[in-house]
Amino acid sequence: MKSLLQLSTLLLALASALPSHAGEAAPDFAQLNTLLYKGNRGDNAASLRAARTQMQAGNAVAALTRVAQTLRRGDVPARVQLVEWLAQGRLKALDAASAKNFVDEYTAGAAHGDAFGALMLGLFSEYGFGAVTPDAGQAIAHYKQATQGGSIWALTRLGLLYEAGHPPALAANLPLALFWYDQASGVDAEATAHVLALYRGKTTWAGHEPRTAADLNALEQRQREWDATHASLAVGP
Repeated sequence: MKSLLQLSTLLLALASALPSHAGEAAPDFAQLNTLLYKGNRGDNAASLRAARTQMQAGNAVAALTRVAQTLRRGDVPARVQLVEWLAQGRLKALDAASAKNFVDEYTAGAAHGDAFGALMLGLFSEYGFGAVTPDAGQAIAHYKQATQGGSIWALTRLGLLYEAGHPPALAANLPLALFWYDQASGVDAEATAHVLALYRGKTTWAGHEPRTAADLNALEQRQREWDATHASLAVGP
C-alpha cells in the first residue's frame, strides 16, 4: 500500500510540473494511473484512453507503446487510433532514437516469426515512421509475412493497399484487393464492409469469381451483428 501511495504522490507532483498545451487541460495523472492499472489487467478501453491521455501530454513514446500493447490484444478501436496517428503525422514527435528503438524491436520480433512485429513494420512502411520512408512494396512484404503468422488485420491492410494503389510504385488492383479482403471477410468487419461495397458496385471481375447474392446477404447479416455488439470506434482525443 505504501508503494502505491508513493507512486500516486509522484504522479501528482509530475502533473503540477508538466506545462499544459494551449487549449488543453493538464492531464490528470491520478486518473491516468487508474487507466494504466486497468489496462494492464486487460481492460482495452481503459488502455486506449490511457494512450490518448499520454499523447495529449506530449509523450508519444508512451502513447505508441500503450496503443501497440492494446492492439496486440486484438482491440479494433486501438488499430483505428494507431492508423489515425500515423496518417496525421502525430508520431513524428518521437525523437530519432526512440523511433529506431521501435523499429528495431519489431524487426527483431518479425525475424523470429512474430506476426505482430511484421504487421507493425507494414504500418511503418505504409505511412512512414522515423527513418522508415513510405514504401508500398515494403509494406506489402511485411503484411504478407504477418498473414503467414495468422494476422487477420494484415489481410485487410493488403486489400486496402491494392484497392487504393500508391502511385507510382503500386497501381490499384481491385481483383487483388478482393482476393485479400475475401480471406478476412466474415471475421474482420472492415474487410467485410469493403467486400460488400466492391461486389455491390461491380459484379464482374477478371480472374475472380463474384460471390452469389446469398453470400453477400450472409456477409451483410454478419456485418449487422458485428455492428450491434461492438462499441463505437470513434477515435476522439
